[in-house]
Amino acid sequence: MSQNQQEIDPNVIDPGLSHLISTGTIAQSILNPVDQGDRRMQPEDMRTRRFGYNPGWKMQMDPTLSGLQRTLIDAGVLLLFETSPVSRQNPSVDKDDRTPPNIITEFLAGHGLGNVLFQNAELGFRELLPIRGKGNQEAASLFYVVHPTLKECVEHKVIPACLYPEQDVCMTCRAGFFKTLNVNSTAGELLKVLKESVSVGRAEMATRWGTNVSEVASTRAGVNRDIALGTLTDDHTYMMKQLHARTPEDMELAKIAAQSDAQARVMEEQFQRQAKTMADAIREGRGDDSAVKAMQDRMDQMAKQIELLTKKGLDNKVPE
Repeated sequence: MSQNQQEIDPNVIDPGLSHLISTGTIAQSILNPVDQGDRRMQPEDMRTRRFGYNPGWKMQMDPTLSGLQRTLIDAGVLLLFETSPVSRQNPSVDKDDRTPPNIITEFLAGHGLGNVLFQNAELGFRELLPIRGKGNQEAASLFYVVHPTLKECVEHKVIPACLYPEQDVCMTCRAGFFKTLNVNSTAGELLKVLKESVSVGRAEMATRWGTNVSEVASTRAGVNRDIALGTLTDDHTYMMKQLHARTPEDMELAKIAAQSDAQARVMEEQFQRQAKTMADAIREGRGDDSAVKAMQDRMDQMAKQIELLTKKGLDNKVPE
């Protein structure tokens, strides 16, 4: 067989087979002269201001890398990355040189956002491309259209109250709110990015939460005790709240409460039938005093059992 690459001439293909091959793979826009404008292959202007979004994770990065004001990267808000002048140390060939920063250079917005994105993309961090380069007022207005505060969403009855209302940011509630929206134009494009961010962030958090819960369960069962997670910490509880999940202990209590409620309902039904039987017997004169008294004793005993089961269910019930 020839080592030369064989080319297919679309003009000699059987017309009946022409639907099997797509020809003309060079886009006309790429063939156009440069002065006619395909700018897609030109490098981005890294100085252009950018906006990022953290869907709900506890993210951290040194401000010298992110360009943000704090090490903690806020969640659920617009994160502005701007190009700014910064002082740097002049590079020296002396490895022991301790000269303080003495030159002014630029920290580029694109580099700062890129650093955060590189570290946190799998957690759902995204650049909000539809509003890149816009001013603060315009960007905030567009963002607010598709991302009002959860408190406002609950007050206007768009979504139910959060299972853990003490938190200001909740990926589960935010995902529920996004399902209620139907917007177009720039706000619609922005909504697509935010939906992806929350979806990716929540999926990764659910995976990690499930792994942590399994590790704790295996440790308590005496398996992998030396290497598995022994107990849930505040960071794990934070994930639990974001997912509207429950601790293993709460889930066990909820199971006990459900069983108690079910038993109480069965006893209540039996009590009602017993009461009806006794009332019919008294009305029709079919029972003597001793039979009525025995029936009344059984009903009193059933009432106490119902009360105990109800109390047990309430004691073990996890607050909604």
